[in-house]
Amino acid sequence: MNKFVGLAICLNIVVTASHASDRFSECVALSTEINKYLPQMGSKYTRVEGSACLPNGKRTILLYRMTFTLSKQEVDFSTIANLRKTLPKSWCTSPDQRPLIDKYDIRYTYLDKSGVFIDDINVKIEDCKN
Repeated sequence: MNKFVGLAICLNIVVTASHASDRFSECVALSTEINKYLPQMGSKYTRVEGSACLPNGKRTILLYRMTFTLSKQEVDFSTIANLRKTLPKSWCTSPDQRPLIDKYDIRYTYLDKSGVFIDDINVKIEDCKN
């Protein structure tokens, strides 16, 4: 997922400080830019299909739709558990990613190769230990 994360970091310049009511519009602009470069492989077993934005009260969710190259039965769920631990650390500690998590909640929605839902992983500012 390194190429994809790098893209999100570069596109961070699109996001400017504003009031919460403008966050959704900013997110949509960011998502539109990200989607120009998708789909692409995030790793050997995952493909980043696209991004979208969801209103969520005062916070906006930046959603990444991920597809495993495996069926649901073939997915190692310890991988999902590991991602649940590592994704917040990455978003919270990376100087390039932190500005995005400060503005948006992040959600990864994982599907299997047939489009069957597997799981969501949510990363929120509350996950960061400042």
